Amino acid sequence: MKLSTACKQLRKAAIKRPAETFIDPRTTKSVHLINGLEVIWVEKLPQLQQKTEPTESPSASSSQAGSLSQLPKPSEQYNVSHDLQISLPPQSYNEWLDMGEGFTDAMQEEWNDNEPIASPDIEDHDTTTNVDEEMYAQMREAALNVMYEQEFPNGDDMICCNGQCGVSACFTCHDCDIVGILCQDCFLKFHAFNPFHRASEWNGSFFEKCSLADLGAVLPMGHNGVPCPHVHTQGGPQTLVILDTNGIHEVQVGWCRCAGAPSASKQLFDKKLFPATMARLRTAFTFQALKLFHMLNHVSKTTPWDFAGTMQWLTDNIDHHVVPDIYKTFKAVQRQWCISGQLAFPCVSCPVPGVNLDPDWKKEPDLSLIHTMFIGGDGNFRLRRKHKGGGEATDPSLFGDDSFYAPNEEYKGFCMVRGGAPDDIKGIICRQVKAGEAERVSRAPARANNGVILMSCLHTGVIFPNGAVDIPLGERFVNFDFPLTQVLDEVVNRGTQRIVISYDIACKYHIHFFKRINHPKWPLITEGQRKKLSRTVLVWLVPKFHLASHIENCADKFSFNWTTNVGRTSGESVETIWANLNQLATVTREMGYGHRKDTLMDAMSDHNYRKAVNEAERVKKAFEKAVSIYQICGKTLEDLEAALGEDTVATLRAENAVQGGSQYRPKEAREERTRGGSDNAKKPRRYAGVTGSVGINMGLELEMRQQTLCDKIAEKRFNPIARQELQLDEERRKVAKALEAWYGSLAEFMPPEALQEELPSDRAPEKEKLRLPSDFDRSSHAALGLTSLADIEFRLRMGRGNDTLKKPREALGLKSFLVRKKYRLVGGQHALLRSETEISRAQKYVEKWAEVYWRAWDAMGRLAREGPDGNHGRGKLEKLKGDDLVMLSQWMEEHRYWRERGELEEAAAAKQGKGRKDLPWIWKIEFDVEVTRDRVLEAVEKWTADAIRLEWVHAKASLARWDEELKLLEAESKRIPRTFHYYEQVWVKRAEKSRYDGGQNVVQTKPSRLELGRVAYAQRAAAAFGRLSRLAQTRYYELERYKKLNIVCS
Repeated sequence: MKLSTACKQLRKAAIKRPAETFIDPRTTKSVHLINGLEVIWVEKLPQLQQKTEPTESPSASSSQAGSLSQLPKPSEQYNVSHDLQISLPPQSYNEWLDMGEGFTDAMQEEWNDNEPIASPDIEDHDTTTNVDEEMYAQMREAALNVMYEQEFPNGDDMICCNGQCGVSACFTCHDCDIVGILCQDCFLKFHAFNPFHRASEWNGSFFEKCSLADLGAVLPMGHNGVPCPHVHTQGGPQTLVILDTNGIHEVQVGWCRCAGAPSASKQLFDKKLFPATMARLRTAFTFQALKLFHMLNHVSKTTPWDFAGTMQWLTDNIDHHVVPDIYKTFKAVQRQWCISGQLAFPCVSCPVPGVNLDPDWKKEPDLSLIHTMFIGGDGNFRLRRKHKGGGEATDPSLFGDDSFYAPNEEYKGFCMVRGGAPDDIKGIICRQVKAGEAERVSRAPARANNGVILMSCLHTGVIFPNGAVDIPLGERFVNFDFPLTQVLDEVVNRGTQRIVISYDIACKYHIHFFKRINHPKWPLITEGQRKKLSRTVLVWLVPKFHLASHIENCADKFSFNWTTNVGRTSGESVETIWANLNQLATVTREMGYGHRKDTLMDAMSDHNYRKAVNEAERVKKAFEKAVSIYQICGKTLEDLEAALGEDTVATLRAENAVQGGSQYRPKEAREERTRGGSDNAKKPRRYAGVTGSVGINMGLELEMRQQTLCDKIAEKRFNPIARQELQLDEERRKVAKALEAWYGSLAEFMPPEALQEELPSDRAPEKEKLRLPSDFDRSSHAALGLTSLADIEFRLRMGRGNDTLKKPREALGLKSFLVRKKYRLVGGQHALLRSETEISRAQKYVEKWAEVYWRAWDAMGRLAREGPDGNHGRGKLEKLKGDDLVMLSQWMEEHRYWRERGELEEAAAAKQGKGRKDLPWIWKIEFDVEVTRDRVLEAVEKWTADAIRLEWVHAKASLARWDEELKLLEAESKRIPRTFHYYEQVWVKRAEKSRYDGGQNVVQTKPSRLELGRVAYAQRAAAAFGRLSRLAQTRYYELERYKKLNIVCS
C-alpha cells in the first residue's frame, strides 16, 4: 500500500470513528509530548497489562515493534495493545506514517468505504481477557489457602516459637505479626506494652478466642510499666471496659496505690486512655480510637451509634449482646474529645491588616478589588432539630460561644424582642423568591428549630466565626441580620473599605438593612460601629444561580457579571458547604440541643481546616485555568472589534462610558408562566424539597446542558486535537453526574407509576431521556398521573420558546451589520478573514438557538391537547423553518429588488413560487402595530444597534471580569503563605512565653512535664504552620512563573 493511500484511509476512518467512550476506572489518561506532538496516553494498572498473541504475520509484528522501538520511551515498553492506546492528532498522521516502513506495514487493514457513520458509543470496548480472569482466580485461591493455613498452628511440634523457651505452646495473636505460637509466659511478656491485642488459644481442634485478662495480664499504672508494689491492696486490680481500634476489651487494671499517687483518672490519661467519668471509673477509650472516630465522622460522616455498634460486632460477631454497651458513654466522651480550644479556623486568603497585608496596603492601585471582603450568607432548612434529646438546660453545648455560632444568650434575647416582628416589605418590587415573605413563616413551630443560617467567604467557602445561628421559625430578615452584623463588626474593625455581600434575596433584603440593625428596641450595632459601617462601601449582589429566579431589573442591578471589581465570583460557595453538612441532617435532627450544636461546629471546623490546607493549590490551579480563559476572551473581543471597525467601537466605548458601563437587556417576551398546575387539572403531588414546577424547570435546564454537550461534540467531531478530546470526556462526566442527581430527585415530584414506566435508554449522557412528561406518549399521561405535570411542562416550554426567539433575532441583527461591514472592508485579506469568522460565529449562534426552539416546539406538540385555535394553545408561536431565519436587511433588500422589477414580473415570479415573501413570523411578533416599511426599517436599525452593543458589552465585561479574577487570585496566593507565617509566629511566641515567667525573667525552677508538654505542643503547631507556609510560598512562586511564561498583562 502506498503511503498516500494509507493516509487517506486513516483520515477517512478518523471521521467515521465513534464518539469517545467512558473511561474504565482502572485506566489512567494523560497527554504526552512525543516527537513534539500531543498524544493521548491511555494505560491501565500494571497488573492488568497482559500481552495478547499477535494476529498479524511475524514480519508485520516485528516491523511494527521495530518501528515503535525508535520512539522515545517514557516507560519500559511502548506497546500498542488493548491495554495501551495512543490517539494521534489528525494533522500529524503523515508525520507518524513517515517514521518507517514498519509502521506503514502495520496499517495494511482495509477500511470499508461504504461504512456508515457510527453513532456515539459510550461502552468500553476494552474487555477483560481470559488471562485476566485466570490471574484473578489464582489470586483468590492463593488468598483462601493462606487463610486456611492461618487456622492451624505453624509447625508440627507445637513448641513456643521463642527460641529461648522451648516449652509447649498454644497461644497466638490476631494483631501481631509473630509467625508461630507462644507459651503463656512468653505471650504475656511480648504483650506487656500491647495490652489491647486479641489472643486465641489452640484447644486441640481450632483457635478459640480468649482475652489477655483471662491469661492473667494486668495493665500496670505508674512506675513506668512496672506493677505497683501496692497493687493488691484495697481490692487488687480492677476490671475496666476499654475501647480500642480493634474492639472492646475487658482489661484488668493495676492501680498505683503508693502514697501521693495521682488520681485514677490521671493515671488513665497518662496511659493515653480517656475515662468516661472522673470518679467511679468503669469505662475508658484509647486516644487512638477517639482519633479514628473523629476522622471517620468528618470524612464518611460515621455516627457514634454506628461506630459503637461496629465495635460491638467486631468484638463478637456471633452474640454481640454479651459485649458491654458503650454507646452512651462513648457519645459523651467523643463530644469532650472534639473540644480542643480555638476551633474556628479563619480564612487564610481573606485580606487581614497586620496578618497578611503590607503596611501601606491602602495605597495600592487595585485597593477596591484585591482588598475587598466577600461575604455570602444563606439558610438551610435541612439541618433542623426535633423536640428530642433535651433542651439547652439539660444538654448544653460544650463549645459555648467560642466557635462558629453567634453569642447564644444575646441571640435568644434578640429573638424574644425582635423575632416576632414582621419584616418591612415597603418598597420591595421583586417578590419572585419567597424567602423573607410572611407566608413562609410558620406561626406554630413543630420543631425545636427549623435550620441554620451561616456566613461564609465567597471565594474559599470558609465559614466565618460567630457567623451561624439557628432558625427559630423561618428565613426572615431579622434572623439574617444577627449573624451578618456579627461578621461585619469584625471585618469593619480591621479597616476594610469595601465589602461585597451576596444573598439569595439581596435585592429586597438590603432596602431596610440599616433601619433594622439600628432598631430602637434592640440595636445590633453601637453608634461607633454605625459610623465605621457608614464609611464602608457595601455592595449587595445576588448569587449567579439564583439570579434567574429574579425579575429583569434585579438581573441587571445585582449581577456579579455586570459589577466591577468582583472578578469571576459566583456567590454560590455557601451552597457547597450545605452539600457537606447535609450529610449530618438525618442524625442531628434527633439529637439534643448541645449535642447537635457541637456536632455541627465540629464539622464546620473540619471544613475550614481542609479548605485552609488546600487553598494554595486551589488558587494556583484556578489561576492557570483563568489565564487560558482570559486569553480566549481577549482574542474574542479583539476579533469582534476588528470586525466592527474602529468607528463603531469608538462609538460603543463612548456610549458605554456615558452610561457608566451598564449593559442593555432587550425586552423579553412576556408569556404566561406557571408555578403550579392548572386550575381545572388535579394539582401535582408535592413531595418534600421539590415542587412539580421547580422539578420540571430543573429538567429543562439539564436538557439544555445535554444540547450544549451535543453542540460541542458536533463542533469537534472532525479533527479534534488531544486536549479537546479530554475536555469532551470531562464534559460527559459532568453531565453523567448531573443525570444521576436528576434521577435521584424524580421521586420527589413525579408519580411512582411514571417512574416505573420503561423508556428507550441511551448510554450516551447527552442523549439520555430525562423522563419528563414530554418523553411519554400523550395517551398515557392520564394513566401515569402526568396530566397536571404535562400542563406545567407545556407552559414552561411555551415561555422558553418565547424567550428563545430573541436569541436568534439578536444574532441575525449582528450578522446583518457584519455582512454590510464586510462589503465595505478595504483592510486586506486579514481583515476579511476576521470578518468572515465573526459572521460564521453569529450564524452558529442562530443555529444553536433555533435548535433549542425546535426542541421546545416538538415537546409542546407531544404535550398539548387539541384546542379550538388550531395551534394547541401555543398562542402566536409557529413552527420555525429555515426561511424564517433571515436578516431583516436581507428581507428589505429582496422587497426593494422586486419593486424595481415591476408588478408584472413579480406576479409571474409569484406563480412559480418566487417573488416577494412575507415578513417572517419571528419578526412579526415583535411589532405591536401593522407591519409597514417604515416600521421594518426602524426595527432593522433598532435590532442591529442593540445586537452590536449587547455583543460588544458582553465580550468586554467578560474580559474585564477575568482580568479582575487574575488579580484577585494572584493577591490571594500572595496572602496565603503570609497568613500561615503569621500563625507560625503566634505559636512560636506561645512557646517562648511558656519558657519565661511573664515574658521577662527566665524560669529558675525546673519545669514540670506539663509545662514542657505545652512548649512542645506549641513548637509542633508552629512547625506545622511553618510547613504550610513554605508549601503555600512554593505555590505562589509557581503561579508567578506561570504568569510570566504566559505573558499575562493583568
